[in-house]
Amino acid sequence: MKKTRIHLAILVMLCLWTKTEVSFPQSPDRVEQFLIDLTAKAKEQLGANTDPAKTDFSRFVIEWAKANGLTATQSETEIKRWISAVEQKGDDPYKLGLTAFYRKDFSKAAEHFNQAALARSNQVNTLKDKNQLTPEANARLVREGTLCLLLAARSCLFNNDFVNAGNFFQNAANYTSREESPETWAGTLLELGQVYSELGLRTSGDESEKLFVNAAEAIRLALEVFTREGFSQKWAESQSSLGATLASQGIRTEGDAGDKLLFDGAEALRKSLEVVTRVQAPLPWAKTQNNLGAALAEQGMRSSGEAGLRQLLDAIAAYRSALEVRTYETYPQEWASTQNNLAAVYYFMKDWPKVAECYSNVLKVFPKNALAYRTASELHQKALFDFDLAFKLNQEWVKNNPNDLLEQVKLVEKYFTTGRFQECQSQVAVFVDNKDYSPLVHAVMRAIEIANLIALKSPAVVPAKLDALLQLLKEQPDHFKVEFNTAGMQYYVNQNALFANYGDWLVKFLQAMEGDKRDTVFIALESAKASFPTISTN
Repeated sequence: MKKTRIHLAILVMLCLWTKTEVSFPQSPDRVEQFLIDLTAKAKEQLGANTDPAKTDFSRFVIEWAKANGLTATQSETEIKRWISAVEQKGDDPYKLGLTAFYRKDFSKAAEHFNQAALARSNQVNTLKDKNQLTPEANARLVREGTLCLLLAARSCLFNNDFVNAGNFFQNAANYTSREESPETWAGTLLELGQVYSELGLRTSGDESEKLFVNAAEAIRLALEVFTREGFSQKWAESQSSLGATLASQGIRTEGDAGDKLLFDGAEALRKSLEVVTRVQAPLPWAKTQNNLGAALAEQGMRSSGEAGLRQLLDAIAAYRSALEVRTYETYPQEWASTQNNLAAVYYFMKDWPKVAECYSNVLKVFPKNALAYRTASELHQKALFDFDLAFKLNQEWVKNNPNDLLEQVKLVEKYFTTGRFQECQSQVAVFVDNKDYSPLVHAVMRAIEIANLIALKSPAVVPAKLDALLQLLKEQPDHFKVEFNTAGMQYYVNQNALFANYGDWLVKFLQAMEGDKRDTVFIALESAKASFPTISTN
């Protein structure tokens, strides 16, 4: 089967993280327990381009405050008091790890947690050597060591260090056992699977496939403990992670094998949604809906006919469901990610207004997203003919990317199609008068200038400008192409009474600029020159 592909980043939109909370066995106070839980809950912020410095814990602090009958200020004060006491004492690497994590010094946090785990391991060995290791002490130290390794792994995740995170999770899985602590063992494997999936997304080829296989294997082992009957929420979270993993692998796999992975991934995600509800767990529910949309979208793009269309429509419905929770106001980055996914589906379906709308939304959150900008800008200019919005997008992009020559050229065209004729003429002069620009840029500028001169009621100079353009083309090699899409300019000319006397000619001239090779353009422009109207504009 020939695989249909739109080069859009659906892969990175698959959300893998779940909340695997582990309580420290020595009855921690409420601040300590909050910080332990925070390492798991805050993972929902993790993504392909996470900036550790921008990690935001404020929402979790507010939620914790409400749960404990505190104001946000009171909770912050209590947390800071706890941290100050820990740092002043400075002799407990485990607690120092929690304080470093809260301060977003994730490298230091991982270092502290690793030290704490090593201390437990050394204590076990010391007690063994003295024949003083009781079963109770061994079980306690193993549980503590496992938690420290888990916390070290999570700290690495927030530092975008997925390799070391995987190593710590693997050590934690080896440190505990299914027989002695099945829930902790399964939770560790679940998190290990998530890291393998993330690493699979960040690599390619055989290494990527191996990581996805290992991820699925780890999560399936976790599901042997996290059954629907005994751990319904953990079962649902595990199914969601398994589904995202299989879908990620399926998107990267051709043929029947990829189709099966996508099918199995979608089924696992649907199973999760049998338990996870929007009311009880809105964010996990929205993530699962988003991932289901990605799996269905890929299936629909690979299929044909009514079946493919149905999958695409189901993908849109899943994304729309995710957006019920992932709103611009509350979760802007997640909202933009789902908008990006929606754009991919609408692009495949050639629903240009929806594509432009979705990518414009993406730009509200990620203004440097080149794919979103270029697609939205081109659609508004060349297909939807919303020239004011196209100009606004182009102007903002050039402001933020002053070295983007292509978009500077396109902005000159948009000066014309928004009626800014004087500004257009000034911008044309900047390019035409500078010999450092390429013949392609000069050809496009001269074409825009000819249309703009007619708008400025200066048709008398057009023949001379045509001669200059023809001479420029004559000097270029046979394979030279102008590659100038003039659809927006043609539409603007046809709709504007200002060009009533020259409209037909100007459209013919603009169409000539779209020829597929130099000689074709040259011959068409010579014909246009010969038919140039001689009409008084007075």
